[in-house]
Amino acid sequence: MKKRFMQLAAVLLALSLAVPPAGAVTTNQNGDIMIRVGLASSNTHVAVGELEAAHLENNNSAGYGFGYRFGYYDGNLNFVELARTGGEGRVSANGRVYQDAVAYALVRNRGGRVKTYKENIYHQLGDYRFIASDTDRANYILGSLNGKPAKQVYKSILHVTDEEILTRTFQNPFGKLNGDDTCIISIKEVQGNALACFRQVNDSDVLILLELGDYQAITRNTIAQICQEFPRRSAIFSVNCLFRYKLFSEHNYMQTYLREMAALGCHAGVVGYGEHYNNRFVNQSMTCVVFE
Repeated sequence: MKKRFMQLAAVLLALSLAVPPAGAVTTNQNGDIMIRVGLASSNTHVAVGELEAAHLENNNSAGYGFGYRFGYYDGNLNFVELARTGGEGRVSANGRVYQDAVAYALVRNRGGRVKTYKENIYHQLGDYRFIASDTDRANYILGSLNGKPAKQVYKSILHVTDEEILTRTFQNPFGKLNGDDTCIISIKEVQGNALACFRQVNDSDVLILLELGDYQAITRNTIAQICQEFPRRSAIFSVNCLFRYKLFSEHNYMQTYLREMAALGCHAGVVGYGEHYNNRFVNQSMTCVVFE
């Protein structure tokens, strides 16, 4: 009975996201057993903290990533899983849960204008221009660029290893040209001589290579543009890509960014795995809608 009570308590505490400091203490000064409650993002205990070690955008062979596992650490610091969030792509609309679907919310502003914005913190690197081929649309595979293996082209330009490609997308993603607009394409992983992406690439798509710009200046310019075009704002809703969140966090900018966005007024937002803008799916971007 006591064990079940402790497990129930662990679940309740985990769901409130109470993550105590790391340590190997299993009893208190009175000799009572102490149970550590938190989130698990890896197979073993990580001294620097589980959240800091999380790589939630990538799934691995252990089946972790894309969510959280809830539970507690036993006396040997082995994580005992009690529940986990789902990893499948699902949406809910009107009380029903759907797989492989899209849910739309129609919002009407009865008191003024509405406008959408998309923020791109990248610009073109050099004059590189590619024609995509050998693509797999269903699996977002980019096989060749200008007739050469995509992986080799990327490596030769940036002088990186296969392993470094996985994180180099923070600095150098691809961009797909759509008229005057550029849709960012994030690199997910290496597959042989091809690159798997987080966005669909088609044969004959025109791609460019991007590089990270002065993101702090760019975000401030976006905020200034919104203030100029909407002197009176009632609400703002934004979606930031997970990769932007990770980039800003690694550069200790995320909290500053949130404070600057909060200066716009009533602002709410989420961090997601992708953003849509004008019926286009984009990566590593911020999209928002502003209500007058």
